[in-house]
Amino acid sequence: MQGMYQAFFEDFFDLNFYSANVAFLVCTVILLGRFNRKPTTIVRRVLDLAALITADIFIEFVLFSLLGTPLASLVLAVLLGIYAALQRQIRNTDKVARAAAFFASFILLTGITGLAEPVMQYFGGIFSFGAMANLVSFALLLVVALFLRHYAVSRFRYVPSSYVYLVAVICIIASVAGWSFIRFASDTMNLVQTDNAVSHVLNEASIVNLIVDVGFLSLVLISYRLFYMLSSEHDHRAERLVTKRSASSNQEMIEVTRSVYESMREMRHEMKNRNAYMTSLAAAGQWDRLSEYINSFTESAGEVLNYVQSGNSTIDAIVNAKIALANSRGIDVKTMLAVPQDLNFSDEDLFTLIANLMDNAIEGAMECGREPKTIKLSMRPTADYYIISVQNPCSERPDATGPISRLKTTKEDKEIHGYGTKVIARITRRNRGMARYFVKDNIFLVSVMLANPDAKAKGA
Repeated sequence: MQGMYQAFFEDFFDLNFYSANVAFLVCTVILLGRFNRKPTTIVRRVLDLAALITADIFIEFVLFSLLGTPLASLVLAVLLGIYAALQRQIRNTDKVARAAAFFASFILLTGITGLAEPVMQYFGGIFSFGAMANLVSFALLLVVALFLRHYAVSRFRYVPSSYVYLVAVICIIASVAGWSFIRFASDTMNLVQTDNAVSHVLNEASIVNLIVDVGFLSLVLISYRLFYMLSSEHDHRAERLVTKRSASSNQEMIEVTRSVYESMREMRHEMKNRNAYMTSLAAAGQWDRLSEYINSFTESAGEVLNYVQSGNSTIDAIVNAKIALANSRGIDVKTMLAVPQDLNFSDEDLFTLIANLMDNAIEGAMECGREPKTIKLSMRPTADYYIISVQNPCSERPDATGPISRLKTTKEDKEIHGYGTKVIARITRRNRGMARYFVKDNIFLVSVMLANPDAKAKGA
């Protein structure tokens, strides 16, 4: 047992054996780590590298003790995944694409540099490649890491998951196929290395394997570059569609505002006639009819100006605007708002959240074709949360109840499917809450919970 451990450490700390691991971990930090002009950033990335190397040594030692093999490639893949998961500034789609392309490139580069030496020997030993193999491998891996980092897709907001899956599948196929060629060539050469004639033939086969591996590496990098280009194009197209949809929504709000303004002009125009009529009723002493007329006039004026008065100006503004929009489309809106005058949420979050919830409800009610077309909006506090719920009729059951990513879209602009629900999810996460979706008896219900900062402060 002691001899086995001694052999492990002798091999492990041999430069040729472990240099590939160190190169991989250095490039991992360069690929995924956050860098800026602050001096402390370099220190933190050095500490990241030290932690990765320490974890690599420890895990490989444990695996060697238990299994008799360090499983170096598997350990490096796990460390790459863990380090990627810890980088919260990078979108998940970008993490998966970068990590998959980088690990596949590492596997292929390891084989390429390993096959290069017999190829050079075949051409008469023009120069000794063995001494330079580690340096060339590191340089190529560094170039790959910088290439993948330069073409990162985190800058794009709309990256389809299908693109990421496609890149990951291509990388897996390329790395597995390339590694199979490498293992076959390596095992075969070990068996017949004493036969000069056969070795000569195998050296020729190594040339073919080297070309194949270079082809696989090119496939990985080209597919990643195409992934970046497609993501960029998709992002720009989605931005245009979102802008178009926003402009359409703004136009609708302009029409609603114009309608309210026209109603106010009509009321002002009729004021003289109303005053004359009320004066005649007062002169005739018909006080009951006068009181009834004044009440009806007040109610109609209130409907034009304010549908709800919760006491919170932000909520009143957006809810009244959306009620006016819904009413213009023949949709009734019932509200139950129990909110204080001041809420410890940003006005932007409240406005965007309620606007998206109401827009989705109005769209659902319009498309369902069922009567009555009624939307119910409620907002109420509990001990620890504010709960906002919106329900609307729907024509058929959506694909799933629960995860928002599984909801089907009925919109024509499927390029931006899920954008509204993603906005809702982002706001709820930012406010330590959650959003859930339910369907029952052809009624679609959205329930949003936002953590109550006031309750937390009182508890403290």
